[in-house]
Amino acid sequence: MAAKKNISLYIGLALLVIGTLELLNALGFITIGHIWILPVILTLVGILVIINTRRTVHILGWICLLYGVALLLMNTGLFHSTFLWKISPLSWVLFGLILIL
Repeated sequence: MAAKKNISLYIGLALLVIGTLELLNALGFITIGHIWILPVILTLVGILVIINTRRTVHILGWICLLYGVALLLMNTGLFHSTFLWKISPLSWVLFGLILIL
């Protein structure tokens, strides 16, 4: 059980760091450009959360998975939503905090 908690902690910290960098980029404090791999990372995180966590956190895994797929579809031009791009940095931070706690 401790190993699963450690996995959630590491994934949560990674999401928190990515979200903080994305938020700083969106606010103009740093420039990291558009990183196309982030939706892939979010999709994989969703899968890992579904596999490695207890039942109550599975919902977060499914949300991460669906949100990552939506961002991938937006990157390929098959789906358009400015709202999802605007909340993207905050969602990374929120997902990270939920996994840490």
